[in-house]
Amino acid sequence: VYPMMRLAELLVQPVCQGSHTVNDAITRLNSTTFRNADEFLDLSARISPSFEDVDIRAIFYPQSHQPSPAVLELKRRGFCDENRKVLSMLLFDLYINETGTEGLVAPIATLEPGVLGVQYLLCWGTPKMDWSPYETHGGAIEDALTFELLQELKCVKPLGAMLFNPKLVTAGAASRRPDIYFDSTVHCYVECVLTKANTVTARKDVEEHILRFLAGRNQKAYYEIQDADYAILHYQNWGSSPMQLEDACCIDCFNERVFTLLMKTKELYLGSTRIAGP
Repeated sequence: VYPMMRLAELLVQPVCQGSHTVNDAITRLNSTTFRNADEFLDLSARISPSFEDVDIRAIFYPQSHQPSPAVLELKRRGFCDENRKVLSMLLFDLYINETGTEGLVAPIATLEPGVLGVQYLLCWGTPKMDWSPYETHGGAIEDALTFELLQELKCVKPLGAMLFNPKLVTAGAASRRPDIYFDSTVHCYVECVLTKANTVTARKDVEEHILRFLAGRNQKAYYEIQDADYAILHYQNWGSSPMQLEDACCIDCFNERVFTLLMKTKELYLGSTRIAGP
């Protein structure tokens, strides 16, 4: 109980004394500075459960009428609720850090800010992703692919905190935040989207994800990311070349901000340019 009380004190005290908001406290909790502080690391070590026999992938499998034994065990141990929604972002982040790729150190000494930093990370991580465990369960969904990417990026030492906010997270305002936030010097949000066919609906879906970052006439952007940069990661589970968009605003940022992972070949594109592959 004490570690949780002390963690609450570290977050609540500045809110009460400095007239900050709850969102400010959440931002501080997710910051690299706070997560790397010795006191926080000590508290995390005290409250963290063992992850040796935990496989959180079960929450990404298609939902059935009767929860599987694996899901029931995850619920019993506090990883998810009855709807398979992640209960604690802190626990989820600890799980990724403890169970990600071991024994490797990515050859990235420094990370550039913005989209260029994201490009370095995706060029390293996407060719190594493995979504085969999901094939017997109907295939990997978007959140499962993002989870596997974060598992690979664990070995990138310059990378700071990774804030993962898929729709399945119960944390407040999760649905109004992009899927990934790369902290440290990158300071960039990444919105993920999965398509399975080259249809009008699929193209509109990708364009909609891009437009969430763009302000319209007399209208704020859906995502308010302040001074952070942004990019799109398109998991394309069809074809041998990136999808061609139709919306003029989306076409303008396609070659600069839209990364496409061709799942059949594990090739990564920025716009129409191939930048990585197995």
